[in-house]
Amino acid sequence: MPRTDDTLLRAFAGVLLGYVALTSAIVLFPRLIHSVLSFDDLFQPASFAPTPLFIALILCFAAGSALVAGYLCRMVARNRKPVLLFAAIIGIMCFFTAIFALTVPNAQPQPRTGSETLDVVQGQVMSQQPTWVTLGQPVLVVAGILIGGSRRRLKSQS
Repeated sequence: MPRTDDTLLRAFAGVLLGYVALTSAIVLFPRLIHSVLSFDDLFQPASFAPTPLFIALILCFAAGSALVAGYLCRMVARNRKPVLLFAAIIGIMCFFTAIFALTVPNAQPQPRTGSETLDVVQGQVMSQQPTWVTLGQPVLVVAGILIGGSRRRLKSQS
């Protein structure tokens, strides 16, 4: 039987590694996507409304990142309970972020002219996500963490 200190340390390390992996992916992916695609590919003409391509890329990447983060948490912790804690923490954080995004008045930014030299952060701030994306992405991320962390122990077949 493992010592309690080791189990607790593994649980903490698992949640921390999952969080770092998920956060790193969330920070790095927009930079990657903006370096590969132009603003005209990502936003609809004369506005900062995202194109369906941009929405699909963001949702697919969020799901994939969450699967990996859940798997890493489970692999390090060697237990499912830290994965549940990790999913709860991320779920609460995403819930409050979504509520904040929905309650902030939508100040209409200046129309996009196509000659903007915005950086990634400015583009994200000016972006006008549909409500279903704002509410659906946290659900997708939490589900991804839980699915990624639901790895079953394989028993040897002898």
